Amino acid sequence: TRDMYLNAAIERKNGVDELVQSIKDRSRFENELIRASKYPFTLLVEDLEGYQKILNGKYRSQYKPQSLLGSLKTFEVRYNFSTVFINPSATGNYIYHHFHYMARELLKGGFV
Repeated sequence: TRDMYLNAAIERKNGVDELVQSIKDRSRFENELIRASKYPFTLLVEDLEGYQKILNGKYRSQYKPQSLLGSLKTFEVRYNFSTVFINPSATGNYIYHHFHYMARELLKGGFV
């Protein structure tokens, strides 16, 4: 018997407005991404319609939709993570299955 650790992270945002506020504080957000980029990383935004809200500018900030989307997608590429827009009621299920299948692959020797 030995301990097993999953070197992975999930960051959860409580909707598009929280995501926008995080991205607007660029240096802090980027520092978080730098630390997280050492491991597989997923950004969960609890808003199933979040991507569409970004495209249509339906959030409280005056941040332009093109600029917000450009910043988010640039950060995704730069720090190798993906953003998932999800219904809040499915968050727990997503997290459970995300780590369940990651552990399964690790145990099979397919995940490094």
